[in-house]
Amino acid sequence: MHISYVADHPECIDTLVSWSLEQWRFVLPEEPPPTAKFQVHLNRDVLPIAWIARSEGEVFGMAALRAYHLEGRERLGSAESWSALGFAAAALELPCVAL
Repeated sequence: MHISYVADHPECIDTLVSWSLEQWRFVLPEEPPPTAKFQVHLNRDVLPIAWIARSEGEVFGMAALRAYHLEGRERLGSAESWSALGFAAAALELPCVAL
């Protein structure tokens, strides 16, 4: 397994968008695909930032940090960052690892 910046693998954004839609389409049915939201995470040293977990060229997980998470609630993120996103491939079967 390799952890990489999404910025180093922008070709993975379509997979991340697909996962997002699978999880959240029922909540936000009229929202356009969140491609632009993932593209703003293409950073390596500033927020928002995202990482992907990959193995043999396949993406199987993702995590992101943002200065704020909810539009219109920016004041909640003024002191610290939000763990904004996290996904893992549904078919992923890995042993549990404590960090």
